[in-house]
Amino acid sequence: MADPTVSVILIAHERTQFILEAADSAVASARGTAGTELLVVKKFVDPEIDAALTAKGWRLLQTDLDPLGAKVARGIREAQGEVVTFLEDDDAYLRARLGVVQRSFGEDPSLGYYRNAQRFVSHDGSSEVAPEGAAARNLTRFGSVRAAPGNLDVAVPRLCQVDPDFNLSSMALRRKPILGALSMLEGLPAAIDSGLFYASLRAGGGVFIDSTPLTRYRVHGANASLLSRDAGPGALDAFLRYHQQFLDSFEPTFRATAGAGPPAASRLAGSAYFGSRLLHDILTPGVPRGQVARDLRAFWHWSPLANLRYRADLSGYGILGLLAPGSARRAYLRRRGLPNP
Repeated sequence: MADPTVSVILIAHERTQFILEAADSAVASARGTAGTELLVVKKFVDPEIDAALTAKGWRLLQTDLDPLGAKVARGIREAQGEVVTFLEDDDAYLRARLGVVQRSFGEDPSLGYYRNAQRFVSHDGSSEVAPEGAAARNLTRFGSVRAAPGNLDVAVPRLCQVDPDFNLSSMALRRKPILGALSMLEGLPAAIDSGLFYASLRAGGGVFIDSTPLTRYRVHGANASLLSRDAGPGALDAFLRYHQQFLDSFEPTFRATAGAGPPAASRLAGSAYFGSRLLHDILTPGVPRGQVARDLRAFWHWSPLANLRYRADLSGYGILGLLAPGSARRAYLRRRGLPNP
């Protein structure tokens, strides 16, 4: 079967520092692939950068819209490829990525969602840094995670351990099945990757979480979504603000998935949503114990029953949070190698 055409959608807001490096990485990755379309959706105007992007083969889509979801939706609507894949302006592709994406969808016509692993790099991109959290290590341990259409239940215990909706720049999806979800995405400032993942699950396609690192994920001070070991003063507060924004944005996705199924997708969405709420409870001073208890019960209700190790780890912090909130916060930060402000 012929490899499908792929549209690369580069997303930028007002940050210009890394965008040409990101664009160059996609151009290099597209060499040797057939039918690759390059689109950039951005808010800023910079004549020098715009000219450079155009010269490199990018089609520019200018927008005044602020939400990240609106930019992603605009790119998907404008795209011509059978498969859409994304690149945020501070990330980059490794050279092999687009070829792997094309082959993966070409070899499996039932595949609806693909996500590769990441190579975490320093702010200037000169050195690799250790992955944060357990998800990257779990994916290395599993090798990869696959689920055929209609057989998602088998993969749920592993999927919930590898953050399958992490990092927009590592995702690729078949375009037509997710068009119905774009109106929901348009108003979202965060959780776009989660929205796209669950929209793909609701559409019923297969899933492939690839353990091969094919995206360079930049760890830097402006990246509020990642609480790294090198976080400086104020990073925890910035992370918690982003985390609250993520939860607010994720709620429509959770409600839609819980209401529309399939059941395995609903369990994954509920586990992710209430697990994130529980983590926010643990790290935020002054959260009422009643709220922690409600979120802990909901997390246990939605999480896969077979995956006790996954539930037990976060639940342990939640239970400690009921008994001694300050101790729970300090214990979590200490385990992550982070200072307690």
